[in-house]
Amino acid sequence: ERTVALGLVVVDELHMIGEGGSRGATLEAMLLKLILKYEAQIIGMSATLNNINDLQNFLNAEHYTKNFRPVTLKEYVKVGDNIFSINNEALNEDGKLQHEKIVRFPYSSELQRHDPDHLMGLVMEIVPDNSC
Repeated sequence: ERTVALGLVVVDELHMIGEGGSRGATLEAMLLKLILKYEAQIIGMSATLNNINDLQNFLNAEHYTKNFRPVTLKEYVKVGDNIFSINNEALNEDGKLQHEKIVRFPYSSELQRHDPDHLMGLVMEIVPDNSC
C-alpha cells in the first residue's frame, strides 16, 4: 500500500472545510483519515480562512500568515454598463468608487439571453488569446 509512504500532503482551498456541501465534507473526511491513520504532515493553504482557530484545533496545527501578494489585488464593481474601481484608501465615501469605463459588448440576442450582465465579455477581455 503506497499510502504509508505519504510524508507531506498540501491542501489548497482549506476554507472549504465547514462551509457545507459535499466538497467540504469530502475534504474534511480525507483530512481526518490522514490524521488518524497516517503520520503525514499536512500543510493547508487558503486566502480566506474565517474559522482559523477551529481548523487549528481540528488539525492540531500551527498557523503561518503572510500578507505578501506578488500582484496587486484590484477590485471592480459593475453597475449596468459602468465599471468602477474601488479605492479602499479614499478618505470619504464619495471617493471610494472611481469610474473606469463603460462596457458594451456586441452580443447576439441568444448570448444576451444567457449572459444579460455581459460578464463573459469582461472575462474575455482578460483571458489571453489561446490560454484555455
